[in-house]
Amino acid sequence: MTKTELFLELAKPNKKGVSRWVGVTEFVGEYKDLQLGNGGSWCRKSSSLAKHYVIESDKSLTKGNSIDRIRLNGFNIEKSFNQTIRQDIKTITKIKIV
Repeated sequence: MTKTELFLELAKPNKKGVSRWVGVTEFVGEYKDLQLGNGGSWCRKSSSLAKHYVIESDKSLTKGNSIDRIRLNGFNIEKSFNQTIRQDIKTITKIKIV
């Protein structure tokens, strides 16, 4: 199961794409892969989750700059920039010219 799928299972967004606030303290047990570590790559503005949902994070509960909780606040209707490199381009660049 992907981190996106794990978070969706935990947050349970409604039909409008809105979820409850999910505290980082809930990222234990089967949800331990969601632990943020270095800024939470799975919940950044460029993540696959953000391509479908508006992600909000809250840092106001504890001291410092750590994310304390995350929620989804509706569906993302903006076009997202795809920063990945197409497979055919990756393949061409791997070919060695002798």
